[in-house]
Amino acid sequence: MSSSDSGTPIPTHQRAPTDTDITSALRAAVAACYANNDEDNLTLKRIRASVAKKLKLADDFFKTSDEWNGKSKQIVLEAVVCLSRISKYICVDSH
Repeated sequence: MSSSDSGTPIPTHQRAPTDTDITSALRAAVAACYANNDEDNLTLKRIRASVAKKLKLADDFFKTSDEWNGKSKQIVLEAVVCLSRISKYICVDSH
């Protein structure tokens, strides 16, 4: 087995997700929660867990990676803020 830059072991036959893959998956997970009105799963912990599972990363990848611990929090926060702003403009009160 080889290791990615973060020290997370990955099988040699599996390509390690790139930074772009991880960033896109985090944003997509937030967007999916918004699209499904799934506020219960719109937490940093649950978004990270979902992405780790989807990308076949170690369960504690985001907590143990010095780079991705803070970076993932920032990406999720920015996605939530962005989608919150967009939804305010899209949702029009019909009364």
